[in-house]
Amino acid sequence: MMTTDTAPEKPWQRRWAAEQLGVRETAAGTEARTVFLRRLVESDFVPPQLWPQALAILEGRQTSGAGRRAAETTALRAEVERLRHEVEAFAQRFWNFSVDERRQRWEQLRSTCANVPALSAWLERLEHGLDIGPMKVDLDVPLVTDLLRSLRQMYVLRPADWAARRCELLADAGLDVVRWQAAVAAVLREFPETAALQPTLLRELATVASRQRQRARLKGALFRPGQLAGVASLPPPPSKNLRFPWWLLVFIAIVFDVIWGS
Repeated sequence: MMTTDTAPEKPWQRRWAAEQLGVRETAAGTEARTVFLRRLVESDFVPPQLWPQALAILEGRQTSGAGRRAAETTALRAEVERLRHEVEAFAQRFWNFSVDERRQRWEQLRSTCANVPALSAWLERLEHGLDIGPMKVDLDVPLVTDLLRSLRQMYVLRPADWAARRCELLADAGLDVVRWQAAVAAVLREFPETAALQPTLLRELATVASRQRQRARLKGALFRPGQLAGVASLPPPPSKNLRFPWWLLVFIAIVFDVIWGS
């Protein structure tokens, strides 16, 4: 196995290597080798393929070849998965943090996730809600609290989960249009910061009644009973098996002969 002297490994690579051997991230190379040799005996001298690569990382060596590439790929996947769990945990507790703590944690995650496009995009979408404080509802308008809670909960969701929750919310609004429209108006008027998190959704909720009427008109135009009856009463197309009578042809020929002969 060829080795070359290289710069220190990245922190996430050391973290992965330490997890592989069951040592601390800060473990010295000698400590890592001792643990490696002990576990080598425990495994009957048939260690997992990535253990030697993990040991090389902790000792400050860099191996080359397929083993090295496999270790880098595995370590990278493990790091991305770890970061994804951290961002998910942050999103779930987003509204439980104080404003200062929320922004501090967000900045930390944005820095560590800079090289993971999907997580970076998710964090960027959360930026507009960083400075919104606790929800305090003092209105006697039905559904306002439910709507505010839904807007906040949906704001931190990933796109697929958001789309599913949107369908549920629009369905609920269609069952009680008047009260939902009143709640939307109250949120727009009294809670502009929260309303700004989901402007498109609020417009959809406010116009759910008109969209229901449009769908009803369209359905009526497409399936109007009179139109179907009219289609049924149309005469049948002429049969392709009909033939022109031969005697009529003879009669026409005689008439033309008389006319032109005279």
